[in-house]
Amino acid sequence: MRISGIALIAIVICITGNYFSSLKVKRVKILECFLTFIGYLRTQIEFSQQPLERIFEQAVESNEFNDCGFLKMCLANIKNGLELSNAWKSSVDTFSKASPLTNQDCRTIKEFSNSLGSSDIGGQIRNCEAYSEILKQSICNLKKSTDKAVKIINTLSLFLAAFVIIFFI
Repeated sequence: MRISGIALIAIVICITGNYFSSLKVKRVKILECFLTFIGYLRTQIEFSQQPLERIFEQAVESNEFNDCGFLKMCLANIKNGLELSNAWKSSVDTFSKASPLTNQDCRTIKEFSNSLGSSDIGGQIRNCEAYSEILKQSICNLKKSTDKAVKIINTLSLFLAAFVIIFFI
């Protein structure tokens, strides 16, 4: 009974470490997905020149941007009558509560919407290019720190689990 309790504690420690590692990796995936969406949006604005609502519908329907769950919420808010900027910010706030995004990540994503639909096509394209560069830089730095953090978290959780087993047996 005692050994099974110790083994259970060790397993919980490892699972907890894995959970925190996965949060860090998920943050990178969400930001990479958003970067891909910006590229998609830029292309659609420049070449198809469709209304933003239609571009958002196509993006959500494609299921390519599922990691950016706020896009689906944003589209629903737009269809409920909210203007794009408010719909975007509201959906990012809602999404961020259940995601591993930091306040800075959310601020960057929200600021992206400031000129969407409110400027000419050239302005919107420049906005996409600017935020694309900002995100590329941020993701590059984040990947380096995330790789290190994931290794450290997993190693520490294994060592802690081993320590618990050795100490209590």
